[in-house]
Amino acid sequence: EKALRKSAAFEHTVSRITSQFVGKEINDESIYRALSVMGQWSEASRVSLYRIYDGGLNLCCSHTWCAEGVTSYLNQMRTLPEKNITWWKKEWKSKNLLHLPDIEELPKQYELEKEALRSLDIKALIFLPFYIRGKVWGAISFEDVKVTGPWSDEDIRLLHISSEIISNS
Repeated sequence: EKALRKSAAFEHTVSRITSQFVGKEINDESIYRALSVMGQWSEASRVSLYRIYDGGLNLCCSHTWCAEGVTSYLNQMRTLPEKNITWWKKEWKSKNLLHLPDIEELPKQYELEKEALRSLDIKALIFLPFYIRGKVWGAISFEDVKVTGPWSDEDIRLLHISSEIISNS
């Protein structure tokens, strides 16, 4: 019975995200509401939508939802240059997903990336790029600023579904 309730709640969450985009003009408010629904479901501290520019050389955060008491950092996240995302690019190109249960476990050669994440108070992260017309266009991230640990399979599934909804809108 618990599994059925959780499954129904998941489907309701996906429906709420879909309702922000299907048959509607996409605007900042609809994106923010969708990020809010994702964040509340996943219990993420922060959910962000990124635009990837210049063939993947630059990453720009365009929208962020934060749980109560969590700092936004939207202005600091506006543009992350390639030197801060080199490892991310390699990972998402090979796996189409970047899952960091603990940013402190990043190898020493990725100190720039680690510092960039630390500066945003991120302890755990999942980052999923999405594609439009076969080219990487943007990404969505779930960020935890309170605890480390892996994201659940359902969180990853929600991230995949949400990125598909956004990329097809």
